[in-house]
Amino acid sequence: MKKRSFAALALALCFTLSLMALPASAAGSASSGPEEVIYAKLDASGNLLSAYAVVALNGDAGEEVTHYGTYSAVQNLTDTSPIAYEDGAVTATLPEGGRLYYEGTLEDAELPWDISLTYTLDGEEIDPSELGGRSGALAIGLSVTENSAAPGDFAASQMLQITVTLDSALCKNIAAEGGTIANSGGDKTIAFTVLPGAEADYTISADVENFTMAGLTIAGVEYDVASAMGDTAEITDGVEQITGAISELSSGTAALASGANSLASGASSFGSGLSTLSAGSADIVSGSEQISAALGQITSALSGADSSAAGGSIDLSALAQLPAGLEQAASALEQAGGALSQLAEGYSAAYPALQQAVEAIPEASVTEEDIGALMALAPDNAALAALVANYQAAQTVKAVWAQASAAFEAVQDNLPTLAEGVNTAAASLRQTAEQISAAMSATGGEIDLSSLLTLASGLGELAQNYAAFHEGLVSYTSGVDTLAGNWSSVYSGISSLAGGAGELSSGVSALDAETSQIPELIGSLTGGSSGDDEDGSGSERASFLDERNTDTASVQFVIMTDGISAPEEPAGSEPVAEDLGFFENLWNKFLDLFR
Repeated sequence: MKKRSFAALALALCFTLSLMALPASAAGSASSGPEEVIYAKLDASGNLLSAYAVVALNGDAGEEVTHYGTYSAVQNLTDTSPIAYEDGAVTATLPEGGRLYYEGTLEDAELPWDISLTYTLDGEEIDPSELGGRSGALAIGLSVTENSAAPGDFAASQMLQITVTLDSALCKNIAAEGGTIANSGGDKTIAFTVLPGAEADYTISADVENFTMAGLTIAGVEYDVASAMGDTAEITDGVEQITGAISELSSGTAALASGANSLASGASSFGSGLSTLSAGSADIVSGSEQISAALGQITSALSGADSSAAGGSIDLSALAQLPAGLEQAASALEQAGGALSQLAEGYSAAYPALQQAVEAIPEASVTEEDIGALMALAPDNAALAALVANYQAAQTVKAVWAQASAAFEAVQDNLPTLAEGVNTAAASLRQTAEQISAAMSATGGEIDLSSLLTLASGLGELAQNYAAFHEGLVSYTSGVDTLAGNWSSVYSGISSLAGGAGELSSGVSALDAETSQIPELIGSLTGGSSGDDEDGSGSERASFLDERNTDTASVQFVIMTDGISAPEEPAGSEPVAEDLGFFENLWNKFLDLFR
């Protein structure tokens, strides 16, 4: 117990001496406000036992100063001169040097943090009063949360430094995740840091024997982010560039998602037309074969007719089959033309949207060095890793589009022309069929040979060129059938692209909303945390003791907990001293003078 009391006294003395050792120029400056150090004592579970404040008042020698606080007792620590305390106001005259210290015992103090300590031995929770002198597998739970009942926002602006000291002779296999373990003579010290605004849960484990432990020491100090980070100009510039690129990427992915949806809609129409076209391809080929055969028969019949027999006639019953074949072929071609027109319309709607979406993706303006710097700031951030991957994928899409856009544009230009050509061919075949039917109906199935001279010339030319057309048509329908057979896989990919583009757009949009605040946040941390003074000391801070103290220079907290002591042995258990001789007693008394 004496050892712990001495440690507590030494710690308080060190803080007080460090406070008193500030430069004289600072102490004598009238612009330097009061400095507050709050000392608190907790029991071994973290419950507040007592608290007092040591305040340094600064100004000019002989100046009368007033400081506010709610105390049950006030004492001058600088000299023996009295200080007045009435209605929550401490009034004193500053001595030579312009610096005076006083101590005030706090009533009903509320610290900025709630600190809780729990103990388990061999897996069973144990009260700290029963833990001293015990042995086994020990686990100490340390929890730090913000106390909403405390005045001010010190938990959000101060960093806690927590030190736990364990005797190496009594504690083995010490482990503390999140803490730094170091040797200190025969002890092990474990240091934890809780950043401003954060809450923490730590566990210390050890195998103990005859366990005792000194109390925890906890210091709350102001945390100057700007000083800790140094010059952040390069970081903020890089972050602003990356967040700007994220914003552009968000716009590009939104346009990409819109284009992908239009492409999916057009692809659905295309698939419907392709199925219709594939289903009718057999009829197209069959009809084309009939046309080719009929043309061959007619050409052969016309070639064998005795055209020199003026006024003669020939029975062309085979010619009667031609109009039906031409009509069938025309219908099949019209279906094909309709499907191609529908495909052209869908493609015409999808292509510009897709082109606009891809071209909206910004050019690569973020270097690999920029990406590496950003990843170094948050190496375990999954959202940032996904963003970088999506950014690189978007740049790949843009590069591939630059190479393939000519082929896409050619398809857009040629589809309407192909549809128009098929429709024109269908119309020609239907017109020819109507002409032949009209001629046949006028003669009862027999046509004057002299009236066939013009038709024979046209049909001969048609028969000559139709064979090549038929071969091309067969090749075309074969390709349509192949494409139709694989279209479900193609459409599935397009649908996945549309869905993925939508998810990418939503994710990047959310990321843009979140990351757009990063430069401002860094600026507020590095530029706003050090106050308004050029030296970064800060001229305006809240007082912990009373809100009427408006010129506070600094506030610090020093917190200690009770330790764990071994139970005291019964008074009667001490061994009976041996009865020593006269000279031995005399010698021991002599030695005691030097002990």
